[in-house]
Amino acid sequence: MAKKILGLDICHDGVCAALISSSLKGERLEDHAYIPFKAADASSEELEEAVLYAVEKMDTTGAVCITSLPADGVSFRSLTVPFKDVKKIRQILPFEMEPLIPYPIEDVVTECASVQSRKDATSGNHVLAMAVPVEDLQSHIDGLGTAHVEPDAITVSGFPTAQCLIESSGDSGAWIMADIRDRWTTLFIILDGAIRDVRSVAAGTESPKRLVLELLRTLTAYIDIHRQPIAVERLVLTGNGADQNGIDRMLEDTLKVPVRRVQMIRESGIPVDRPLPAKAPDEPFNDALSMALMGSKRIPAPNLRQGAFAKKTPWAEYRKNILFSAALAGAVLLLAFVSLIVDTYRLEKGVDAQAAQIQSIFQQTFPESRNIVYPAEQLAYFKDKFQDTKKSAFQDSGIGRGLRAVDMLYEISRRIPANLDVELSRLVLSTDSLLISGQTDTFNTVDAIKVRLEGYEAFRSVTITSANVEKSGNRISFKLKVQL
Repeated sequence: MAKKILGLDICHDGVCAALISSSLKGERLEDHAYIPFKAADASSEELEEAVLYAVEKMDTTGAVCITSLPADGVSFRSLTVPFKDVKKIRQILPFEMEPLIPYPIEDVVTECASVQSRKDATSGNHVLAMAVPVEDLQSHIDGLGTAHVEPDAITVSGFPTAQCLIESSGDSGAWIMADIRDRWTTLFIILDGAIRDVRSVAAGTESPKRLVLELLRTLTAYIDIHRQPIAVERLVLTGNGADQNGIDRMLEDTLKVPVRRVQMIRESGIPVDRPLPAKAPDEPFNDALSMALMGSKRIPAPNLRQGAFAKKTPWAEYRKNILFSAALAGAVLLLAFVSLIVDTYRLEKGVDAQAAQIQSIFQQTFPESRNIVYPAEQLAYFKDKFQDTKKSAFQDSGIGRGLRAVDMLYEISRRIPANLDVELSRLVLSTDSLLISGQTDTFNTVDAIKVRLEGYEAFRSVTITSANVEKSGNRISFKLKVQL
């Protein structure tokens, strides 16, 4: 998936935006915009409107945004430190810069612009440091926020173009890059592939002769401070004033060094989806395009979004809400866990009570089973045993031998003569016996019924279980048990 990088160069004379798309196939300039200001010093409202107008027609969804501050509001100082680690250098910069700048150190943001090892390893490393007033940096971020732009990195104008030229040339010579604006020019002294010094001077296209004088003063000051002669091989011009008033030819004739204008769109060879207008100069796009290329090719550059001004990650921005939600979720999970433990305890108590009740009922039902280990299996065993006993008893009984109740009733009615005074009141049939209850007139009749029923071969035996005179004295109640 292609990565988008938006370079946004914000200076006193205009706003320039370049949106590139970076993929495995390379980079291409997807869109661009340049909004010059009518006045040299635009108000904050004009700046916000220009930024909004520059990016509103671009598809910046998911794009990494890199912006720049005007270099004339930044203080640059050369330092010598014993180490080369940028993280360590950033930690000591406030202490090293405090006696060198006209601001309280708590009112500025410091950053390491470049680090260059000296030829003599014992003399330390050369560091170009910068300091930006907190008020200017905060105003820059707030203005972009009003235009709905959140920069991922903030650098200083001129640095992106200088760094890209250093990366592309790769030489170790000495040359100067001049970022020329209407009233200001920022001079970059590059030596041995590193930016060694930066100075902003109050001279631009409106005063070219003064610009020459300031350039010579800058070289003289550098030689005096560093005690090192420098032979400038060429002068490179960038910025919206690089092509105005023939300033390139004037500088070349005066300084007697080759002068050329930088046009990053052409020098980088990047494909352009929407070509620039025919009469539009390329120089104003140098910094914006260089910032985007730096983000794509990971070219090192100073970044003022450090410390308190670092871009907030989603975690930092929503940290309190996330922690509150996490604490709330933790409390809910804890309550759910406690509820689960309580429910489990209650279920276990219920299971134990049921088990005790089952054991009690089991022992009452099967007293011969003293050791109850597996109630279900033991119950099945007793059930099978009961069924076997019942089946065996049934097979041995009359019913089991095929006797039907209707047949027995028929034989009983056939064997008791009709002339006998007998009234049968109850017949109870079981698997192996038949109980007959009734009333008759005399004991002899009871004996006669017994004798007649014994004559039926299906009845194994007939026994008079009781024969009593009723209270009325007229009838005899009797009970017979027939063994089948």
